[in-house]
Amino acid sequence: MDAPTGDSQAGPAAPRPAGDAPAKRFAWWKALPIVVIAGGAAAVFLLGLHRYVSFGELARHREDLLAWVASHGQTAPLLFMLAYAFGVAFSLPVIGAFTAIAGFLFGLLPGAAYSVIAATVGAAALHAATYTTIGAWITRRADSSHMLGAAIERMRAGFQRDAFSYILFLRVVPVFPGFVTNLVPAMMGVPLGTYVLASFIGFVPVFLVLSSIGSGIGAIIARGATPDLSMMFEAPILLPLAGLGVLALVPIAYRRFAARRG
Repeated sequence: MDAPTGDSQAGPAAPRPAGDAPAKRFAWWKALPIVVIAGGAAAVFLLGLHRYVSFGELARHREDLLAWVASHGQTAPLLFMLAYAFGVAFSLPVIGAFTAIAGFLFGLLPGAAYSVIAATVGAAALHAATYTTIGAWITRRADSSHMLGAAIERMRAGFQRDAFSYILFLRVVPVFPGFVTNLVPAMMGVPLGTYVLASFIGFVPVFLVLSSIGSGIGAIIARGATPDLSMMFEAPILLPLAGLGVLALVPIAYRRFAARRG
């Protein structure tokens, strides 16, 4: 009989520890959307195109813009919404100016409606691009086997549990930079449907105010004054919006209170 070899005595190989599982290779094509968005934003800033979305430019070209809207019929709002959506998708700081300009060009209610649709579409595109790249990268590092991963996992779980209320708060209270309200939910792994619905609802009250401001810009320009959005941060406007933001957080507070009592 042959003597047993060293390999036959070794027995079955020990299972690989969970933490040592081979890392999945990142598909480069998944990063393409965010690369396109980052490149587009950089090109806009380098060419100075973002400066054309301003009240100064509106004052200089208001007659030409009104004539363009009148001559293009239903094409005008479609093209406007397309430009608006691209601006939001490229994470440019133009939401306030775009919405006020919409109120000036199309009137209070149509301007607000066009702005809500365009901003929601642009934000959804940015969310989808970020979710599949940065969000996926963070997900792979949300590993409870080490301290940083455990902290990321807890933070993501908390945000996802109350995502609708958090996003509604971020949208309704206009004190947070646009890139924060657009990028953070995707990084926290919030599903697209939740993000879009909460954003759409949160845009409505804010954009009604901005469009209302825009609808009165013509009179301000006629007086030779330069319009701005500083009135958005005055107490009569900001406090009601902040109140809506607090209401958005009430379900979170209630759930935590009920959990402690239970």
